Amino acid sequence: MLRQAIISRIPRGAFLTKAPVLSFFFLVALLFGSIMASHALRNEKISDAVSLTQEKKTVSFFSPNKDVAFMTVPAQVRKTSVVNIVALTSGIVSSLSVTPGKNVAAGQTLLKITTDYESDATHLKKELANNQAELAKKTTSLNKRIFSLEEKRIRQNDTLTDTEKKLALEQITKNRAENKTTLKQSVLEQSLAYQNDAVLTPKTFVSGTVERLAVREGDFVLPGDILITIHAPAQTATLETLVSRKVALLVDVTKSARLTIGSDTIELLPSYFSRQETKDNLYSLLFVLSETTKNRIGDGEFLQLEIPLRPTNTDSFLVPIDAIFQTGNKTTVFVEENGTAISKQVTAGNIYGEFVEILSGISSDTRIITDRSVLSGDILITP
Repeated sequence: MLRQAIISRIPRGAFLTKAPVLSFFFLVALLFGSIMASHALRNEKISDAVSLTQEKKTVSFFSPNKDVAFMTVPAQVRKTSVVNIVALTSGIVSSLSVTPGKNVAAGQTLLKITTDYESDATHLKKELANNQAELAKKTTSLNKRIFSLEEKRIRQNDTLTDTEKKLALEQITKNRAENKTTLKQSVLEQSLAYQNDAVLTPKTFVSGTVERLAVREGDFVLPGDILITIHAPAQTATLETLVSRKVALLVDVTKSARLTIGSDTIELLPSYFSRQETKDNLYSLLFVLSETTKNRIGDGEFLQLEIPLRPTNTDSFLVPIDAIFQTGNKTTVFVEENGTAISKQVTAGNIYGEFVEILSGISSDTRIITDRSVLSGDILITP
């Protein structure tokens, strides 16, 4: 149509008969121009159609600072009406709070163990950790306001070059990350202080009657030694799993483990976790089961238990093994940035079940893609 319109504008007879060669080249140029114009219009329409019809991918994400890493381990059910309370750490029995025949309630302290001849250092460490955690919380809140004001000042400063602004803003981002790490570190130290204090004051996790005292004041005990035997009026069920030292260092006892029975998922907090090897060079993790759960399983039965893990230090974190891509000596993961899948090279550490320790390459607030069908540049559906 465009070519016909152009030719129809040329007066018949004029110019053609006077300069036939020049007229020929003129017509060829017009024809070529019309073809190029129509081709460009066609490509633009195709491009628009492709961009409109490009499908966004639905993928799963894992954020190390929000999602919990779980490791699946075998655990054995033990049902009994006689419960042995064992030592969680080595030390000297400094005092006993119960006598044979005395009734005790679940959660009641039975005795006290000392590792420092009653200097009360463990209790002081707990108080110190509390104070440090409170200070870190207040300092972090104050620093957040300071960083916001500093960022605003930098952005409004017209005397700085673009490069200087970029460097200053990157420094603020770094300071914010360090601020978050300091707060997390204080919380972990507080949790550790409470755990250290708790293992020195063993408690009963069942109600019943003290049947036997296996120790006296002044006795030296080791992890796993029986301290007190309690007879429960009703049969008590526990779930025990044994893990290696490498895994024991990563178990997060502040979070609930997950036990799946049929279509139900039951959350369990540990009642006992040995700080030293108890038997077969393994560490014991013990959970008390509720009456409802106890009636659904059999004595001696082995179940699959998911225990929560935490990184060995604040600079590393755990990600699902399905998110890891290995090509030669290069390890990569796909992450989400502005709604697009981007490949990032990382340094991987140890493997723990279905999770891998990441030592460097990405930050803990990164949204890691766990679908293996994703490609670099894919457009993603983000919640």
